[in-house]
Amino acid sequence: MATYLLPTIVQCATMTTTFDLWMSRLGYDTFSLVINFINPGWVPCYIIFGLFETTNTFGVALVEQVKVFLLKFNLTNKVIAYVKDEGANLNSFTIALTYVMSCEPLQLPQPFASFCFGRATSKAC
Repeated sequence: MATYLLPTIVQCATMTTTFDLWMSRLGYDTFSLVINFINPGWVPCYIIFGLFETTNTFGVALVEQVKVFLLKFNLTNKVIAYVKDEGANLNSFTIALTYVMSCEPLQLPQPFASFCFGRATSKAC
């Protein structure tokens, strides 16, 4: 982490995040957080920050879990867009993120949020 990832993240001016939530009937819910960026050598990169087990899938609770990583790696002001599915829990997560994230590179109050294109097209087929 300290040798490879942190120097790359520090050099990044902007990035996007991708997140998803898998819920089970047994209560073993899993949340994923991935950041995507282009490194200084113009190579597309991604870092899987982790799969988080959660017992509360409401947006505010999910933000509290990932906020530690966002703050630790100084990502709260570098993210310019989110990619997610249309689930209600991820919509509430996006809304809750507006209280901890800003979109400073684009001088916007919050990052752009969009649905996953692959998921949208799979529904059309």
